[in-house]
Amino acid sequence: MSTPTPPPGPSDASRPSAEHEGTPSPVEQGPTPPPVEDLEDLDPAQVAEIESQAVDARVRRAPRFGAFLSSGIILGAVLGFALSKIVGAIRHDPTDNTSTAFFVALALAMVGGLVSGYLAVRADRRS
Repeated sequence: MSTPTPPPGPSDASRPSAEHEGTPSPVEQGPTPPPVEDLEDLDPAQVAEIESQAVDARVRRAPRFGAFLSSGIILGAVLGFALSKIVGAIRHDPTDNTSTAFFVALALAMVGGLVSGYLAVRADRRS
């Protein structure tokens, strides 16, 4: 008769796996020190320790492509619809040109999406 194995519990989760045996778990690292607002409030030994562990880094500010594309599409559609209605009013066209306005808005929405996508890629390359 074999003995049943107990289900994995919280003690099993804190045990490191075979692939991560060399890295300490968060439990083994100890408590995280509170964030420091000003280095002048610390002892010189603490400042030296912080500076020895500090790493220069640069934050990459990547653009949000969805925001760029959606705003370009919306701006192009609004511009196309308004442009179509203005041209119809200048021509004194008595017919209802809603379908023409829709197609012009659709075309300019595509152009706006392409232009805003191009601008997003350029902004992404600069960051």
